[in-house]
Amino acid sequence: MTQSAVIKIQGHQYVVRKGQRMRVDKIAAKEKGDLIECKEVYCVFDDTLTSLGNPVVKGCVVKASVVRHLRGRKVITFKYRPKARSRVKKGFKAEYTEIEITGIES
Repeated sequence: MTQSAVIKIQGHQYVVRKGQRMRVDKIAAKEKGDLIECKEVYCVFDDTLTSLGNPVVKGCVVKASVVRHLRGRKVITFKYRPKARSRVKKGFKAEYTEIEITGIES
């Protein structure tokens, strides 16, 4: 009987449970091992009970710790205009923060 929650981090919504590791968009000014508290909890549920918020569940906090910061795979874009001698090649690497959910307190 594991408790799960729907939370909002960095503008994205995730379904999380205790002990889960996940990648989110980079969280600025957080070092490895720092704790994060997410107070935007929209729903908490388990096998028997569901609590829905309007819009958030009052008094519920999801706690997580920062595991590491990393970068994703490089995405290359290439723009080519025939007969104009124009070529543009760009690369992009998304930055992520890996977090581990340490607890759901409702």
